[in-house]
Amino acid sequence: MKKKRVLVVGAFANESESKIKGGVRRVCSILQTSQYFEVFDVKTLDSTQKSYPAPPIIVRFFYSIIRIFQLIGTISRFKPNMVLLFCSNGLSFYEKSLMVIVAKCLGSKSVLFPRGSGRFLKQSWLNSFNGMLLRQADLVLCQGEAVKEFFQSSYGVLGSKLAVLENWTATEEILEVGRKREYLKEDVLKILFVGWLEPAKGTKNIIDVVKHLHKSSLNYEFNIVGDGSEKEELIKNLEVQVLQGNVIFHSWIDQNKLINIYSNCHIFFLPSWREGLPNSLIEAMAAGLAPVTTPVGNIPSVIESNINGFLCPVNDSKSMIKKITLLLKNSNLLHKISITAKNSAKKRFSTKENINKLIAVTDKVISGYD
Repeated sequence: MKKKRVLVVGAFANESESKIKGGVRRVCSILQTSQYFEVFDVKTLDSTQKSYPAPPIIVRFFYSIIRIFQLIGTISRFKPNMVLLFCSNGLSFYEKSLMVIVAKCLGSKSVLFPRGSGRFLKQSWLNSFNGMLLRQADLVLCQGEAVKEFFQSSYGVLGSKLAVLENWTATEEILEVGRKREYLKEDVLKILFVGWLEPAKGTKNIIDVVKHLHKSSLNYEFNIVGDGSEKEELIKNLEVQVLQGNVIFHSWIDQNKLINIYSNCHIFFLPSWREGLPNSLIEAMAAGLAPVTTPVGNIPSVIESNINGFLCPVNDSKSMIKKITLLLKNSNLLHKISITAKNSAKKRFSTKENINKLIAVTDKVISGYD
């Protein structure tokens, strides 16, 4: 039987082309090695932003035009039954929305999968325009119910055009870390942050937490993985802690090295001010880390406070310090939260199960809705 053809537009650049990491890059990397590429005849079109900070808008616009012409050429030659497009917030959404319209004109169905909070630009007067763009796709996938409800209430998109598909980043390799985790009393408890070092990720709160821990009698190590505009400021503010070995900075690292860090840490700290559903949170939970985070985006649908993690008010460093200190001092509670976090991630974010759901969605869109 001839396979159905799917063109996937997303972050498919290899390590030599771009060192930039991010949510879209991670989900595309997992998708590329999954059963999805076996079930369908798949071609990819790379849309990775290859430099950081982002180039000027005029340069990004120029690259977008090039990619749209690449899309036209690929659709003309490959004739896909469907185009699956991943996008992030901001200009990425508008580029992929234009691609949806192009695909529609060329006779291909389309599924748009926005990553992040779904608030593409801050200007509320764009809501009607954003809704019109979203409605051009045959289906819009949402990372969680909160995003789906936002698209309906703010952008006026009908529920029939929306479907929830949760992250598939709880891979077997990471779940294996969780299965092998040993819950022994540690001399030094290790905290981990993974993400862009930007104000919206709560870098101010990282500084507050580390400085408080350093004044306490607790033995701790704080690992920070990522890059961004706030990295130099963090290094400057935490110079003493870095020199004494309590804080370790890592740039973006490959997945094998990151998995090794997950296996050696105990608490995952993500003090974000806004989010969609962060891959790093799911991966950390799957690896058995106890999460301390904030109730933004779809995170409250994942974390049940005091059960499989802790939710602290946004920008409330005192609350964050209190929860992290509680976990550092109470090994039984840390053990309990770790196990429930691991089990909930395995249940909801398994790579195999959620990719199978994507396969079912693809079949349904290509075949047409009843």
